[in-house]
Parts: sequence; C-alpha cells; structure tokens
Amino acid sequence: MKNTIYRHLLIAGITLLSFVGIDTANAAVDYTGSFVNMEELSIGQSGTISGGNGFGNAVISQITGYLPSNSMITFSYNFSGTLRGGLLASGGSYSYDDGIDSYEGFTVAMSAGSVSFSGGTVNGAPSDALAFSSAQITGTNAATTVIENFSGDFLGIMSLFIGAATGSKAYIISYGVSEVPLPAALPMFGMGLVVIAGLRARKKRKV
Repeated sequence: MKNTIYRHLLIAGITLLSFVGIDTANAAVDYTGSFVNMEELSIGQSGTISGGNGFGNAVISQITGYLPSNSMITFSYNFSGTLRGGLLASGGSYSYDDGIDSYEGFTVAMSAGSVSFSGGTVNGAPSDALAFSSAQITGTNAATTVIENFSGDFLGIMSLFIGAATGSKAYIISYGVSEVPLPAALPMFGMGLVVIAGLRARKKRKV
C-alpha cells in the first residue's frame, strides 16, 4: 500500500514539473535533488536537511522514514530562490496486527487544490483512518507539511516537493517529531474504540 501511494505522489509531481520546470525549449532542467531516508524516527528528534545543487530551475526533495505511534512530524521548507510553482505532498501508511485485530490505513495530502484524503480498515472492515497529513505552500519561498500517526505501530511516511524556482535552488528543511497533542488524540482514540466494539459485536452475532 505504501509503495502505491508514494508512486502516485511522484507521478503527480513529475507531471506538474513538466509544466512549470521549463522556461523555454532550450532551458536546462536537471533532476538533482535530495532523497533522504530517515529510517525510524523518535519523539524529540529534530534537525535540518539541505539540498538544491546543480543547474536548471527544477527543485526536488523527497524524505521518507517511519514515525512512531502517537506522534507527529512537521517539515518546514525554506527556499533561497522564489518558487515559480510546484507540488508539495505528504502521506503515510500503516499495516499491523496487535494480536487481536489487524489494522491498515493511509493518508495523503497535496498542496494543489488543498487535496487531502485518507482511509482505514480494522479486520478488513472500513473504519476511520489512524493517520492524517497536510501540505501547504505558505509563501513564495516557504512551505510546511505535517504528518500525524494515531495508530499503534510505526507509520511509513513521505514528504515530497517537486517544482521550480527562480534564482537559487538551495533549500533548508527543518523538522521535528513530537507527541500528538492529547485533545487531538482523544477523539481518534474514542472513534477507534467504537469501531472495534462494533466489529466484535458483529462477530458475536454471526457466531
């Protein structure tokens, strides 16, 4: 599931780049970017990622990793050049078994049209997703993505920017991992309990 979501995000971004990344037929466009695998993250972890070498005006950054249970990560993008256009996206997916029930779900958000969607299952039956994300280009040289993991296991995540900038292509991405705020987590926890109780009651009725 995770690979499918990431593939769709990349296809959408590269398609957009084909429209915004070339000034003229003779313009030099390269796909030099920063592709970072952060592996398993931990609450309290923070840092920066930099990139943007090469010629042309294309800007690409893809960050992947695994976000721990009941945590969230924020990526703050700061570009040295002025953004001409681009797609910012974030997403994640989970799939695990807690010994009683099995859970699967995903979340995807894109800055283009402020698109956001998610879905989940418990024991194969539809349920509320246990992960949420957002992606927003906040200015001519700034952007932010947020990914939240309410599930009981690691969430495979990705934050992606594909676009074009005039002037410098250099960028710095600051990130930080924190616990999901309790008021935000409680409604999700309650909905999860209701879904699980309903599924178990339905099983009992069938038996």
